[in-house]
Amino acid sequence: MVNRINSTQRRSPFMFVAVVVVYLACGPVIGDTYTPTRVWDNGGANGDWSLAGGWNPSGLPISTDLVAVDNGATLSYSSSGVSVTRLYFGSDLGKTGHMTMTGGDLTVSTAFRVGDEDLGTFTLSAGDLVAGNQFWVGARGPLFGDAGDGTFNIEGGTFSFGGSISNSRVGLSDGTGVVNQTGGTVTGTNAGGGLYVSITVSGGVGHGTYNISGSSSFNLAGTLIVDGTAGDGQGDGHYKITGSAANITVGAYTQNEGGNLYYTSDAAGVAAIQSVGDVAVNGALNIDLSALTANPSTILLIDNLSANAIGGAFTNAAEGTVFGDYTLTYLYDNGGGVGNDLALLLSSLHPGDANGDGMVNLSDLQILGDNWQSNTATWAEADFTGDGIVNLADLQILGDNWGFGVGPDVALDEALANAAIPEPASLVLLSLGAIGLLRRRG
Repeated sequence: MVNRINSTQRRSPFMFVAVVVVYLACGPVIGDTYTPTRVWDNGGANGDWSLAGGWNPSGLPISTDLVAVDNGATLSYSSSGVSVTRLYFGSDLGKTGHMTMTGGDLTVSTAFRVGDEDLGTFTLSAGDLVAGNQFWVGARGPLFGDAGDGTFNIEGGTFSFGGSISNSRVGLSDGTGVVNQTGGTVTGTNAGGGLYVSITVSGGVGHGTYNISGSSSFNLAGTLIVDGTAGDGQGDGHYKITGSAANITVGAYTQNEGGNLYYTSDAAGVAAIQSVGDVAVNGALNIDLSALTANPSTILLIDNLSANAIGGAFTNAAEGTVFGDYTLTYLYDNGGGVGNDLALLLSSLHPGDANGDGMVNLSDLQILGDNWQSNTATWAEADFTGDGIVNLADLQILGDNWGFGVGPDVALDEALANAAIPEPASLVLLSLGAIGLLRRRG
């Protein structure tokens, strides 16, 4: 149990003066005080949101209410057409609150905080939840010495938020925030905003983790920032992708020094992050391929749709780092640019072996001919240089490795004996002639 400053200490006259001075100088601070207008009470017992007598004062919350769930119980929700101004779980030291949403819809127009200054959890299994201006999981009030601990479980339904990036945070200023998305759809609607996974502000150190797995959908119009630092200290942020079924699209991706990106494969591979805008990386890259049973030639990690190459590099994973049977490259081309995607290439692939059968022969040459001058090619389409283009450079690599796995003379004889060479026959035959000439000179 983390030791915290008791209520007498944090409400001392000196501290009160400090809060007032900072507020007047800088405006509202994290952990800003507020007075709830409606609190879930129900004698400390669990209950349903629709139970009017469970609220203090009695009556269902309305759109102007500042709502707190702090009695340690779990509140159930399946109502429709409900809107409130603020909704906090664990809003103050020694107060905890939990809620499970199983249907209906709920709009929080100003601030939705899970684990604001103490323990809070929220589970969304079905229904539509909207957080308008502020979405925090695991916050704190640094001037009061309170550290929030929040967990947001998304199992189904839809969750959307539209605040600025400074108001969308998982783990901030000494708080610990965790989002577990195993299903459902999460949408960040503000293209000028985004989501911080850990942010350091006002001298505190945030700890944030976003876990995504299953057939989850994560669509962020703005920037996903893993470990955002904006003050003293260094927070740690973790974005963890498990399996290959999730759909992840962001407006841009930034990972700072304290950030950690994780991929844990299923039998088929991993789900890639698709970034519409620029990608900049730092911190750590962690890859676990122990569950992989397929043998793909390429595993895409970040599909960078911008025209710019990836900025920076992971501190523990430079170009050419080996993960199991795969080699990391920052220069893969999956469309949207030239050599600007992050991917793993099967290390066992020999240069010139387009089809991955362990030989460099006519089959690979035919693949090269079929994709000649393509500018969106992959390794399987005979782009051996990683620049997305199939040209003389790739033909040179194939020629240099001709006959690998079978013997150069055998490969050439088998190719020349094949009378049914499909189109583009002229390129293939010309290439075979050049290879044969080089063999004779050798």
